[in-house]
Amino acid sequence: MSWKRWRWTGCGPGTARPSVTGRATRIAAAREALQQAGLLLSAKEKAAADAHRALQRASVRTAAARAAADAELTQESIKSLRDANAGRDKQREALAPSLAAAERDHNEVLGELNARTQKIDALTGQISRLGNDLKGKADEDDKLTTERDALDLAARHAAWGETAQAASQYLLSLSEHEQLRSTGDWNDEACHQLNEVVRLCFADDTPDEQMTAEIRELLVEQRWRRGGLDVRVRLAPALLRALHTHLTQTEQQDKYEKRQIEDQRSQRTKDLAAAQRLLEEAALASNVHRSSLATGIKAKMRRVAEEFDRLDAKYGGYGAGLDYPEPEPPSQPDKPWRWSVTPKWRRAEGQRMSSYQLRANTAQLDEKAVKLVCAAALTGSGNRPLLLVLDELGRNLGSEHRREAVALFEQIVQDRNITVVGALQDDMERYAVNASGLYIKLRRSSDALAYNEAPVVNGSEENQSRVQLLRSWLSAYRPDPGRDHPDTLASGLDD
Repeated sequence: MSWKRWRWTGCGPGTARPSVTGRATRIAAAREALQQAGLLLSAKEKAAADAHRALQRASVRTAAARAAADAELTQESIKSLRDANAGRDKQREALAPSLAAAERDHNEVLGELNARTQKIDALTGQISRLGNDLKGKADEDDKLTTERDALDLAARHAAWGETAQAASQYLLSLSEHEQLRSTGDWNDEACHQLNEVVRLCFADDTPDEQMTAEIRELLVEQRWRRGGLDVRVRLAPALLRALHTHLTQTEQQDKYEKRQIEDQRSQRTKDLAAAQRLLEEAALASNVHRSSLATGIKAKMRRVAEEFDRLDAKYGGYGAGLDYPEPEPPSQPDKPWRWSVTPKWRRAEGQRMSSYQLRANTAQLDEKAVKLVCAAALTGSGNRPLLLVLDELGRNLGSEHRREAVALFEQIVQDRNITVVGALQDDMERYAVNASGLYIKLRRSSDALAYNEAPVVNGSEENQSRVQLLRSWLSAYRPDPGRDHPDTLASGLDD
């Protein structure tokens, strides 16, 4: 950049600038100065832009360095957090038995709480019923008291002038018919009533040996039953005393037996209550066990459904699942508790899942069956090696669908490290050879030969010695007709 310098003379104090004469000259000088100022401004702006870009690059590098430092700190933090999570997992595994025990205790306490709540409800209802009965008795007592007050018994007793017992006897005896009775009539009535008591105590066909000695003496030997009124009047006091003694002893015996019956009833009532409590506890325990069993079944079915959905989405489907509603518990303890599982899947993208019972072709059903079988096997295997045994895969499908079914199995078993052993029809041979790691074909040399003849062994395997070894092993073992089957089988296994 060039700079235009003005040359001044006499720049000291008191010295004036050289004069520029002429308007055109001044304008030219001004334009030249303006042009120089513009060039200087453009240079400054370019320098500022370069400095700004350098500043931005420095800012980006600073941010990158800071991000790298933050990433390093984040990695260290992630490592420490992972170590902490591993420690927590170990603590969680150590606390799992305690948690399970606490859950069992919680369920037991919850069962006891429910039983006590039911008992409290029953006692509350009983208290309410007794309160209503008590209120009814109080109302009845008030009614009877009102009726008794209306009779004015105190005034009547004062007017009578004797005891209440005498009044009762007198009132009972005030009868016109009784007033006309004579002594003989009273004797006849008394003997008749006494004879009715004897008949009620001892029927006419009662054997004599079943009577007490005193009563048998009066009734049989002294002829109470066959005697007239004079004989009965004479024997009446003795017979009355004997009947009183007999009835007293009978009453005591009945009271004793009644107490025994009440004791037995009370004991059996207690036993029944204890049995009912045990039954309630057993029912509660059964409900808890059924609930935990249902939870485990649902969890297992949920895992199978999730694996089924993943396999279907991964291998050409639109998502699948399972319906497994919890059935009602059986009415009897010896009846099975049957669960129903319904596979379902989406027929197209965005559609809702439909049950397998809807109309579908056989190829689609077999495809979903392959995925469902693999999902169930993978869910139940855990970390153990998985072996599937198949029988005539795709026997109901056409050739194109058979090839697709075998290819689907090949993809799944290779992705999930599953070993499959299967028996196929002859027309599936070309698909199985390409999809399997080891293919062995066993066939009879002739249809006219017996089934127990040595089979012809063909194999598709890179290591032909393995096929030859299998052929030799199958051809070497032949049962001995003279020996029992178990011994022969054991001998063949030893060979």
